[in-house]
Amino acid sequence: MGSLEIKTKQKIIRFSELWNNYPKDTIQHPGKDSNNTWQEDLMDDHCAINVSEALLNSGVSLKKTKAVKCWGECPNKKYPSQHIIRATELAKWLEQKTQFKGCAKPKYYTGQTFKKFLDNKKGIIYFEDYWIDHDVRSGDHIDLWDDNELASGGYLGSLIRNSMPNLVEAVTGFLGDSTRITSLERSKRVIFWEID
Repeated sequence: MGSLEIKTKQKIIRFSELWNNYPKDTIQHPGKDSNNTWQEDLMDDHCAINVSEALLNSGVSLKKTKAVKCWGECPNKKYPSQHIIRATELAKWLEQKTQFKGCAKPKYYTGQTFKKFLDNKKGIIYFEDYWIDHDVRSGDHIDLWDDNELASGGYLGSLIRNSMPNLVEAVTGFLGDSTRITSLERSKRVIFWEID
């Protein structure tokens, strides 16, 4: 007897579904820290968590990824402890292969060039080494991109950030590194996965 092959039909993920499933508020993971002190949120950064939430609620499984995931009390009871917490690890997972139907292969840009190629495009975007920490570019960011609007920044925030990136960085820099809004155009590398 021959072997029975069962093929499952994978659902095509649409950008509108991801965008609608992107969290409106910060997803907090309360719990005890390493000093056994209760914290309202154990996570320092939320960009990868927010994109993970959008992916999970759109039907993309993150269960088998080897990336570091959330801990503490996960607010998403349907997908506990499945939020990837590091932007770089989520980007590497997406980069390895087309991880879900509807997601195009990655395209690579520099911080100076990405905007001219991404007009009228929608998808997931990753900014490498754009964040300034004590005058060193080191941090990364991952987000949903809808024709110059970042899901995390909203329309107005994205408009200001994208229209005057260097001015915004300079002005917010006076408030200190923790409040600085760093120019995305200074990213070492930008990766984009287009999604219809």
